[in-house]
Amino acid sequence: TMYSFDLVNKSLVIHGVNFTVCDIYQATPWSKLLILMTVALTLLVIGVYAGKLARFWVNLRLPFFVKLLVLFLPVLVFSGWCVGDWVKDIMMADLEVEFLRRSANLARAVVNTLSLADIEGIAAPEDRGKPVYEKVYQTITRLVDTKNVSRTPKWVLHKIHDGKFYFGVNIWRGPIFEPVIVPKDRTIFFAVVKEKTCQQGRYSDEQGQWFSYLTPILNARGEVIYVLELYRPSEEFDRADHEANIQVLQVVGATTLFTALLVLVFSYMFTRPLRRLIQGTRIISTGDFDHRIGTLSRDEVGDLAGAFDQMAVDLGRYTQDLARTTAEKERIQSELRLARRIQQDALPTIFPPIPEAGNVEIFARTEPAKEVGGDYYDFFLIDENHIGVVVADVSGKGVPAGLFMMRTRTLLRSVMVNNLSAAEAISKTNDFLSIDNPSAHFVTVFYFICNMKTGLVTFCNAGHPPPLIINQGKTFALADRVKFHVSPAIGVMEEITYCDGLLQLEEQESLLVFTDGVTEPVNFQDEMFGEARLAAAIEAHPDRSTQAICNHIFAELGRFQKGLDQFDDITVLMFKFLKHT
Repeated sequence: TMYSFDLVNKSLVIHGVNFTVCDIYQATPWSKLLILMTVALTLLVIGVYAGKLARFWVNLRLPFFVKLLVLFLPVLVFSGWCVGDWVKDIMMADLEVEFLRRSANLARAVVNTLSLADIEGIAAPEDRGKPVYEKVYQTITRLVDTKNVSRTPKWVLHKIHDGKFYFGVNIWRGPIFEPVIVPKDRTIFFAVVKEKTCQQGRYSDEQGQWFSYLTPILNARGEVIYVLELYRPSEEFDRADHEANIQVLQVVGATTLFTALLVLVFSYMFTRPLRRLIQGTRIISTGDFDHRIGTLSRDEVGDLAGAFDQMAVDLGRYTQDLARTTAEKERIQSELRLARRIQQDALPTIFPPIPEAGNVEIFARTEPAKEVGGDYYDFFLIDENHIGVVVADVSGKGVPAGLFMMRTRTLLRSVMVNNLSAAEAISKTNDFLSIDNPSAHFVTVFYFICNMKTGLVTFCNAGHPPPLIINQGKTFALADRVKFHVSPAIGVMEEITYCDGLLQLEEQESLLVFTDGVTEPVNFQDEMFGEARLAAAIEAHPDRSTQAICNHIFAELGRFQKGLDQFDDITVLMFKFLKHT
């Protein structure tokens, strides 16, 4: 196998059984390899000594001078370099525009001066010694004067035949009508023939990099027969770019050094009174509030010292007030904890709750948003065959809602005994609450009475979220089974008419009664938990007990609101009718 390199097309040619041309290849210089090895070694050291480096960084104490340098110098260097690079780009663009303008003027002068008959008269390699060749050569040389005019580009008049380039008249009087191999990356050479318009751009060959301006010359039929190329080495542009970079670096370096000196002087003048201030604050922090720092300077630092002196006076007064406030707060917290315990003790907490109610299964759980909540649940025997169950939600939260809840519970208990009409019990409670309600609280209530032998439920809904029916692991809305009327909440106004609703529970069928604290919580995406997620939590484990289902609902709410504080009281009660007797 033999290898050769095509310099014109920049391709590696492999001569063997299969002839292969590779125009994509990569060589890794030693400098890049050294950089990669250095980066790998640095990462290895960081990985081995990560703990020590972390402790060193935590304990590192940087002076104010160093922090100012770290803050301002990168910004100064970056902005200075950006401005210098911007000015340099403008300068380089002006140089290229100047070359293009000069090349365009020269090309226009050559095309307008040359005779189409003369250049078409050069038709064979032997024409290089004829007068017509000499006339064309002298005409272009006189207009594109590279000897007497500085920065004048060199020139080549390419012959075009069948869309391909051939050597024509050129500045070095070389042979003519020899084919020119134009690599595919020199797109301007193909564009000038195809589009018949002037083109400019850079390209590289084995002799260096060049900046060319190409002008097509058309015959009478509009065909491109020659292309005038004006070119100059791009080394001049690169040299100007290099000199501009050096000047930018010099200016940025001098400015950076001067700024560092200014920062050093400023930091010394600024930190000297601060050190006195630090010493004074250390004394005050030990509890000596009678110590005074005094005036350090007539500026903001002096104002800060005066503020610290005033702070010492205020701290002495605040410490005394804080001791009294802390004792009072502790007393209030103790009373709130006692109120919470009393409120929780008032709710049924033993399950199964009533030995006489063996034909039903009940479990309930409540979580107040604050120490004292406004939700409550209750259940009790009305007679030997009927059990009453209530879930209520008082407007508001905290102690006022808790007190109003206890009042509501007492009234409901008093009117529900021996009363088999849920609506009548709710109506009487509403009248009692509405007569004397200066706090303007109201209560949403769902109260139902279940015949424990037949499973017939008489219910009344006073502004409360309707419960869900659970049958064989599936959930249904109450409205899917029966039509009912949602009446206003109680405690708003007197003499409101409340209506009873009837629901026949089947064997092993359950009612899930809840407050709006179950369905209305939102997560970080402002999504509400809603009844769909509640139903999914219930149906996820249909064979669980009533207690397990209620606890699972609370667990799902906790996951849904992970990271957020509980906004409202949450209460869930599950009532299951076991069988007909």
